[in-house]
Amino acid sequence: MKSKVIAEPSLEEFTKLFLGINKGATAGLNRLGVFPHDDQRNHTAPERIESTLQVYHFVRQQLLQQHLDYLMPDIVCYEHTLCKVSRVLGQAPHSYSLYKRYLVNAPVRRNTREDDD
Repeated sequence: MKSKVIAEPSLEEFTKLFLGINKGATAGLNRLGVFPHDDQRNHTAPERIESTLQVYHFVRQQLLQQHLDYLMPDIVCYEHTLCKVSRVLGQAPHSYSLYKRYLVNAPVRRNTREDDD
């Protein structure tokens, strides 16, 4: 996306792409309680895209500008961060404590399937 050889997708297009993959980012959103864990609806349904983008904008608003530039400069970094949410919230080593203050208001689901892995 950074090379500008092709047109950069919109936030909605990129969100639809990573929700359609239905892997780490979706697991992270499930862990945050954005989607019910047993919800088997269309992973790219408009309401899921909207909810995912609401979380994206919420997180970006919580970050100080100086942190925004290197922690979450764009939607690609957001997707990558979502892939790590289960590890950060469930198995967080001391080195992840930096992120805890940014997730303080995020709803956290307990006893999800990821906990069993």
